[in-house]
Amino acid sequence: MIKKKFFNFFIFFLISFNSFPAKISQSLNYGEGLIFTPSAHLLQEGSVVFNYSSFGHIRNYRFTAYPFDWLSGSFFYADINSERYGAGIEQSFKDKGFSIKARLLEKENLSVSFGLEDFAGTGHFDSEYLVFSYSDFSFDISLGLGTGHVAGKGSIINPLRELNDSFQNRRTNYSNFGGTPEYDKWFKGDVGVFAGIEIPLSFIKNATYKIEYENFKDKANQKDIFNYVPSGKFNHGLSYQGKFFGFGLYSIGNNIPVFNFYLNKNFNQTRKKQFPERPISRNISINDQVLESLAQNQVYLQKATISNDGKKIDIEYMQSFNEDEKYASIDTYTFLQDNFNFDEQTHAIRNGPIYLSSITYKNGRIINSASPSDDLEYQFNPKVLYPIISYAISPGYKNHIGSPAGFIFSEIHLNLSSNIIFNKNLELVSVFTLPIYNNYDNLRYNPAQTSAPPVRIEVQKYLRDGLNGPERFHLDYLNQSNDHLFMLSAGEFEMMYGGFRAEYLYKDFNSNHAAGFNLNRLYKREYKKTFFNYVDYKTWTGHIDYYFLEPRTRVLTNISYGKYIAGDVGFTFDFSRRFKSGVGIGAFFSKTDMPLSQFGEGSFDKGVYISIPINTFFQSGSMSKGKYNEKYRPLTRDGAAKVDFGKRLYEIAFYRSKNNF
Repeated sequence: MIKKKFFNFFIFFLISFNSFPAKISQSLNYGEGLIFTPSAHLLQEGSVVFNYSSFGHIRNYRFTAYPFDWLSGSFFYADINSERYGAGIEQSFKDKGFSIKARLLEKENLSVSFGLEDFAGTGHFDSEYLVFSYSDFSFDISLGLGTGHVAGKGSIINPLRELNDSFQNRRTNYSNFGGTPEYDKWFKGDVGVFAGIEIPLSFIKNATYKIEYENFKDKANQKDIFNYVPSGKFNHGLSYQGKFFGFGLYSIGNNIPVFNFYLNKNFNQTRKKQFPERPISRNISINDQVLESLAQNQVYLQKATISNDGKKIDIEYMQSFNEDEKYASIDTYTFLQDNFNFDEQTHAIRNGPIYLSSITYKNGRIINSASPSDDLEYQFNPKVLYPIISYAISPGYKNHIGSPAGFIFSEIHLNLSSNIIFNKNLELVSVFTLPIYNNYDNLRYNPAQTSAPPVRIEVQKYLRDGLNGPERFHLDYLNQSNDHLFMLSAGEFEMMYGGFRAEYLYKDFNSNHAAGFNLNRLYKREYKKTFFNYVDYKTWTGHIDYYFLEPRTRVLTNISYGKYIAGDVGFTFDFSRRFKSGVGIGAFFSKTDMPLSQFGEGSFDKGVYISIPINTFFQSGSMSKGKYNEKYRPLTRDGAAKVDFGKRLYEIAFYRSKNNF
């Protein structure tokens, strides 16, 4: 009794006399929230969070992205050690799923949000909830109602049964092969109540004390999943939220310790990238001064005209880094204005042979934007000495998550990449890999092959046997005629496929719409990933693509229809958003004519991805080329499979729109 009173006094002492708000913290398995319960809060748009939590016999890995400040999407893997992957398999069960959360209302200190948790999974964590959060400088309180897992035993009769009796009961199993949205379960069954409060600690900035009420574990099947019987419905503990990381230490049911750790970063900020100060040679012509100084900053001048009074310059240059050309151009304008006093500047920007835009600045403002052409005449035309050869050595990483053989298999390698530009239209791209570390020795499992051609499920063989060799090695020819863009490619496109490719795109500079098509002759590479050696599978694929860039939100919608590698035909829907920094996040799903019996577990192809320019990780002045791309699918199956081409026309011409300026 004395110990309990001392503990209560200690907590009261810590949380007394607060006057500052804490940052938004992460729950164990619901994104923003308390411990096991969600809150109505969301992080700022452009944020990404990786959250690892351990509770009972469950290890939960969750990746959350925020394309808007009112919407988040999550992808999670739950490693449930109290269940087996299947009969006779010692590997623990892996539950994979997606979640979304949307803010419905934000007014002063009150937020209201709605969420769908594990809406296309196996039913272990599927939930639908509505949650209210109220915050001020001394506390943050949340109150919610939900159905499914979040409802626990349930204490309120579902009011929706007044509309239809089907809302009274909820199925506990899942249909098909898993991975299909279970619409007929949503909002059904009894409604549960959850609540909690988070209070900043007085002497530790960004630390909070949390206590919550939840009755999830009263479900009959929860003992099997968590492998313990709670002694109460209250959970409490301490949480800390730093600038780039956070963690929590809690006691659930008054007797079980649990914790989580998370990393977070916001990418919705244009990096203040100023060209580094370098001396400018003043004993050469003004044209050569501009040429030399821009080249030092990786802006490659192609042509220039300078007015007689030296106040105006028209230039054409090659964009060599991965940010929106509008913001890259602003950096170039500022540099030229500060060092040469060019008050009026017109920038014609290219990406290889593709003209992107022409931007005119005057007195620090953009006064015009247009589609440039190759017909413009310039006074200064420096000769480009081809071929232009560049190369780089960088670390690389691959992973294979959630297989029956183990939770995660990964490798670290060196990428030896090179580009040889033979002329403005022709380029040879290569990426070779050299192994450093991997844990593929135990990557051997039955991939549950169906009658569909094994176009993707043999990926484990490529990972094991293809550690060395060319990951990419292809020759690309690009050209442009006004709003018409063309590309021809041949070589090894990725780890599993090579062949020939033709792509066309129509992109009107004055429109946010674009359309195109591609046709591909593909050959499946042999497992050791050597040059131009193939197994006995070859096929034709092709797709018609429509793109729409919404200028206000910068959301790109891509709808694709055509034939995939396994011969199935159907649609892929892809939604992505790119931020000013060049970082992109997105999600996709495909539905084809491949029946569920052939596709197998997962039911249909779906996933999320993130693309981060390498220069995002460096300080001002770095303009490193390249991007880090990561794509997550719950399962690797053969349906709706496409080749991962390293270069696509819509990526080159993404910002080719008047409305971008």
